[in-house]
Amino acid sequence: MDDMNRLGNLILKQWTTNRPGLIEELEKTNQLQSILRQTQEQMGDLLYDLTVVQKMEYHSAWELVTKEWALLPEEDRRPERPPMERPLSSNLTPRQSHPVISE
Repeated sequence: MDDMNRLGNLILKQWTTNRPGLIEELEKTNQLQSILRQTQEQMGDLLYDLTVVQKMEYHSAWELVTKEWALLPEEDRRPERPPMERPLSSNLTPRQSHPVISE
């Protein structure tokens, strides 16, 4: 994965450890690099929005972002869709505006 940064490597490591079935499925369909790149970019965008635009504390923003996108729970069954296509528990979806943090 030539264009991955530290965040992308963290995502890959977590998925490899906790979602080997997902990794296998994405590799078989030749989508692993694309999905990782997408996830890495969206996590970065969301983290930027939460910390810079909405002024959320970095640690809190990091926890929210990693729980939603990269650090999936251990694999107990095959996912119906790759992680980029699943809705977020906080009602965020990719390319949608992020929640406003009250001051």
